[in-house]
Amino acid sequence: MDNLSGSQKKFIVVLIDGASDYPIEKIGNVTPLKAACKPNMDFLASHGFLGLVKTIPDGMSPGSDTANLSILGYDPLKYSTGRSSLEAVSIGVNLEDEDITYRCNLVTLSKEENFEDRRLIDYSAGEISTEEAKILIDYLSKNLNNEFLNFYAGVSYRHVIVFKNVNIKNINNIIVNNVNNKSINNVFLNNFLEKKIIERIYKENVTSKNIDIDFDNVINELISNLKVSNVSYFGISDDTKDIILTPPHDISGKIIKNYLPKIADTDFSKLKLNLKLKLNNLSAKNVKNAATEFIEDEYFNPEINDLRSDKIFISELKKISEIHILTNLMKKASELLKNHPINLERKKKAKNPANAIWIWAKAKKPKIDSFYKKYKKKGAVISAVDLIKGIGICAGLEAVNVTGATGNINTNFEGKAAAAINQLKSGKDFVYIHIEAPDECSHQGNINCKIKAIELIDEKIIGKLKADLDLFGFNYRIMVLPDHPTPISLKTHTSEPVPFLIYDKDSSNFKKRIKKFLEFKESLNNNFNINDYNMDKDIENNKGIKDNEDSKYSKCDKDIKDNIDRTYVTYDEITAKKSGIFINQGYKLMDLFLLEF
Repeated sequence: MDNLSGSQKKFIVVLIDGASDYPIEKIGNVTPLKAACKPNMDFLASHGFLGLVKTIPDGMSPGSDTANLSILGYDPLKYSTGRSSLEAVSIGVNLEDEDITYRCNLVTLSKEENFEDRRLIDYSAGEISTEEAKILIDYLSKNLNNEFLNFYAGVSYRHVIVFKNVNIKNINNIIVNNVNNKSINNVFLNNFLEKKIIERIYKENVTSKNIDIDFDNVINELISNLKVSNVSYFGISDDTKDIILTPPHDISGKIIKNYLPKIADTDFSKLKLNLKLKLNNLSAKNVKNAATEFIEDEYFNPEINDLRSDKIFISELKKISEIHILTNLMKKASELLKNHPINLERKKKAKNPANAIWIWAKAKKPKIDSFYKKYKKKGAVISAVDLIKGIGICAGLEAVNVTGATGNINTNFEGKAAAAINQLKSGKDFVYIHIEAPDECSHQGNINCKIKAIELIDEKIIGKLKADLDLFGFNYRIMVLPDHPTPISLKTHTSEPVPFLIYDKDSSNFKKRIKKFLEFKESLNNNFNINDYNMDKDIENNKGIKDNEDSKYSKCDKDIKDNIDRTYVTYDEITAKKSGIFINQGYKLMDLFLLEF
């Protein structure tokens, strides 16, 4: 047997997606991490050290892309461009700087005749198989792809849509071809819009006390008059934050009407308010002239009669066009999918059909620095999820495929552990093992599934890893943590800090490592200050972590607590809190983990 004890230290991250949670009354007012029987994690916690880390910066949504960027050492505020582009990279899409990507879930909707009145029954279409999903995505591609739009098949229910060359410079290439069978040009668009806006102001405001111009309706009317075809469009906005796209796992069981694509706060809304203030004190007869003057000043360049001269108008027109395009894509896909043979067969087997798509997670081409250049470690990422693979690929890590890895609880846990060992034996310094199962169970609201997922990870991945690392004589360090909480009660991600543990094979030097850690803590100007996070305040708001002394041990703990030494601790949220270690800037955690103690 090869003995690698003298070789360079190996670093392994085990990412247990969404494992952190709130206390649940049904299981004794403890969290699933506390309730689970996980002797391997608890051993590592007992002989290593724990803390809390904030993986989601203030003001950012608690997406898996944001959290995993943080954990891998990349500041999301600098590197985040959205998740779907990372997924696109993972499945081999060659993105250009001007492309826009979206995540496309195959989902199950209810059967109401009106699309907007349907409910989202299942965000994963019964965790549809990758083989079935590919047939459906290929079918949509055949019927809906065009020179600007392409569907790409991913894994299970997770797929990608790409709009090519989305840029204001290309606006003339994507304007519709006719208006009432007559050719159009930019001058017509300007004149049409100006006329419609002024008519609406004058018509709807007989007195000056009721100025409320609905610009969305004005432009909707413009789009209708221009007779936009199935595939032609004014454009897609190149801003990833101007359209509100709701993740489907956030709206399980809800009517979709209020969650279809919508525009975020816009420049038009601000201009509308300014116009209202300007006209408020004018008499009715002066409203038209004042509005005309305002529009000329604010919207149109009188010297350059060109649509492109009005950046605000173009931006708003593209946003409104975008929500029409995305909503219509979902409607068209629903019609195509409802009677597809794959879905008819699934219904015969009492499985949820993939009778619709859900579009969300708008993104641009990612730009992530090399992990090797950053940390001088050659590495690999092991995951069934395209998002995680995509982050790894963009960072220069090898994305390892594991047969039978599914992204749910029915995955090949042992295969992931074996793949990690093989990567380390082949010369890699760093392996990032991502397991999606706890997160999927949480989105489904399934407590028993979540606890079981944590126990399987402990037994089949962490236990197997430690045994093989010791067997082969590796000098190693392991970090275990979730990327974000996914509370069972909410079925969605939240932004609270998550517990982490770090274990080093050289546990005899624990005091030395703590000394090094404290030096590192001070060097980062109090980025580890536990007082920055008020856990008690979160508890008052039914968030965060609350200690329950009556449930100090899980069932597994009670079975073994008489046979353990006094240093034994459990890996869970409250124990991590009690450590007093809180890393406020999550992307600094990787610096700590890779420190050469």
